[in-house]
Amino acid sequence: MMPSVNALAVWAANRRSGLIAREQRDRYVFAYNRDAEDPDQVFLTMPVRPESWSSRELHPIFQMNLP
Repeated sequence: MMPSVNALAVWAANRRSGLIAREQRDRYVFAYNRDAEDPDQVFLTMPVRPESWSSRELHPIFQMNLP
C-alpha cells in the first residue's frame, strides 16, 4: 500500500513558492514561504502574504493542477 501524502511543495516561476497541506479531513492550508516575493504568486486571487490560505475544499488552482 502506498503511503498517504499530506503535504506538497508548490512551485511557481522555477522557485518553491510554498506548501499546500491537508491538515484535517476537511481543511486544506496553503502557506507561502517566508521569503516569497510577488513573482512566486501561484494565482491572482492568492497574492503573496504572511498569512496562510485555508479552505474546506482544495483551492481551485490546485484542483486543476493535480500531479
